[in-house]
Order: sequence, then structure tokens, then C-alpha cells
Amino acid sequence: MTLEFLKNNTDISATRKIVAWTLGIMLVALVAGYVYYIKTAIYNIAEASQLESDSAELSGRLSELEYKYISLKNGITEARARELGFEPVVYPQYVKKPRPQSLLSLDQRNTTR
Repeated sequence: MTLEFLKNNTDISATRKIVAWTLGIMLVALVAGYVYYIKTAIYNIAEASQLESDSAELSGRLSELEYKYISLKNGITEARARELGFEPVVYPQYVKKPRPQSLLSLDQRNTTR
């Protein structure tokens, strides 16, 4: 059986070359993929660090604006409003939006004939 196989497959070295080249190409592809994913991971870590510092900076700016808002809000008094030309309302009038009688359009009580 072995002699018959060798007679039919005399070009074993060509098969070995094909297998070696295929394995080599696969190895190069795997190494290239590994390098790419490592590079991407490092880039993402650096980007996350930058985003954290940006977030901290924005948080500090937001705190400053909140402090400024609160100090301006606390600075408004009735005396200050009068200085700016505002006057107290003697008879307040409120605007009311009428409520619908029914929210369903098929309600028979809501129809006019």
C-alpha cells in the first residue's frame, strides 16, 4: 500500500512547499492582526486618558459656572429689582389653559349636535 502511494504521489516535496507557504502566510497574517489589535488597544487607552482629562476640565468649568450662577441668583433682592425698574404686582393674573372635556374622540358626551 505504501509503495503504491509513493508511485502515485511522487511529488511530495511540492506538497510540502505548498503546505509550508500556506502556514507561513497564515503566520504572517496572524502576527499582522496581533500587531494591529495591540496598536488599537494602546490607542484606545491613550484616547480614554485624554477623554478623562477633558472631562475633568469640563467638570471644573461647570462648577465655576454654577458658582457664578448661584452668586448672581443670590444677588437679586427686592431692593435690587426696584433699582432695575421692577415693581411689585398688586393684582396678579394667571393664564389658564382650558382642559379638554375628554381625551377620547369617541366619547359621546363631548359631541355637539
